[in-house]
Amino acid sequence: MRTSSLGWPGCLLLIILALAVWPPLAEGAEPLSSGDAEAMISRLSDREVRDLLIEQLSTAKGRTSQAGPGELRESFNPAVIMYRLQRDAGDLSNQLNRIFATLPQLPQVLPRAWHSFTADRAQGSVAWFVVAMVVSMGSGALGALLLGHKLRRAFSGLEGQQPGSTRSKAAILGARLLMDFACITMFAGIAAAMFVIFFDIGAKDRTAFFFYLAASVIFTSAIALSSAFFSPKRPALRLPRYGDSDAKSLHRTSLITVGFGAFAYFTCALSGTLGVVGEVHELFLISVGTITTALLIFTIISGRRAIAGDIAAESGENRLRRAMAGLWPWIFTTLIAFMWLGLVADELLSDFVPYGAVLFTIALMGIAPSIDALFFREGQRQKQAGDEIKQALARGIRIAVTVIVVVSLSVAWRLNPLAMGAEGSFGTKLAGGLLQVSLTLLVAYAAWQLMRILIDKKIAEEDALMAEQGIDLQDTEAGG
Repeated sequence: MRTSSLGWPGCLLLIILALAVWPPLAEGAEPLSSGDAEAMISRLSDREVRDLLIEQLSTAKGRTSQAGPGELRESFNPAVIMYRLQRDAGDLSNQLNRIFATLPQLPQVLPRAWHSFTADRAQGSVAWFVVAMVVSMGSGALGALLLGHKLRRAFSGLEGQQPGSTRSKAAILGARLLMDFACITMFAGIAAAMFVIFFDIGAKDRTAFFFYLAASVIFTSAIALSSAFFSPKRPALRLPRYGDSDAKSLHRTSLITVGFGAFAYFTCALSGTLGVVGEVHELFLISVGTITTALLIFTIISGRRAIAGDIAAESGENRLRRAMAGLWPWIFTTLIAFMWLGLVADELLSDFVPYGAVLFTIALMGIAPSIDALFFREGQRQKQAGDEIKQALARGIRIAVTVIVVVSLSVAWRLNPLAMGAEGSFGTKLAGGLLQVSLTLLVAYAAWQLMRILIDKKIAEEDALMAEQGIDLQDTEAGG
């Protein structure tokens, strides 16, 4: 008789779970005894068990989508919502108490992971692994340096070009970013190939190498992006309105934050794969995340005057913009703190933790205000120059940036702006409706601004023509 690779307890648990979660499966049927369930499972293959569960999941989803108004109203019941909130709060409090009870064990996490990494190994194999990492990553770094030298020679004219307009600055920075990411790709490819071909001797070594290679790629990518955004060594290329000292400080603290976060997180993940699990591992992860969040908040607060000055530059009499510029660093840090608290809650209460969405949101919210401020200043300059077309173009780009930010965040958080209003919970429908209305208003505003400028331009041309013909404009239908 064939034994499922899930094991008898696993298969039995799956069937019991299906019957518990989807009661209609059991309607009209006699309850199965443990022996009958085991006999039934023994005749099924893994594929048949999974097909059965998938079928029941689809059936349950169909019943949920066809729920009546009474069933939907029950989910909106404030009493039910408050009950679930207090239940989750209780679960969260209990888990945090268990996690923080392991605080005395926290200093032993890294020694335990190191002991697990070095146990049951041949003499000298740890030193060989260190040599393998140094040689592999060193070879990758050498290949990246050679490629960078070749690329700089190929684009020497672009590198030596003196930037003038915003467009030329963006072109030079974009080209440099492409070169930097080409070098990072070369580094990662050579390092991985060297290790796999010449030094791969075990699963633990392979996992450790690729974890720290990933951290290195994240850190070097952050160096490239931060160097382009803050331009600490080339002020002539800097797009935000930062002074040299502020740009260098923000660049330095940003890299410290990303470097610590990347290497500490992958160290935490590696300790988990080496057997350091349970509440103490959760405490290690929470500690790493809290320190990283604190470093990020420190970066923003320490550079708040530079950030506010960049957003408010050339705002003139626009008091609202100046007020929002001063508030933005505090709003941003508050958002970061709440997102971290939400991640901790998701980690302890659910199976899905949106680390990628949170990191993407922080990165996007960090640069979007500066991009908006850049085109706001461009619009102000075109207004002073009397070029309404370019002023409208700058305003249109700001609107496009807003639309891109909204859509990007909806994608990052797995929200479909076109389908959200059609199905799902009341909150999902409301969010979808607001998102669609916002996008419609943004596009309509951009279209109206374009039409207004075209109409004003046409009226000005007609007025000039009539003035040349000696027609008194006061005798005409003004605005006609």
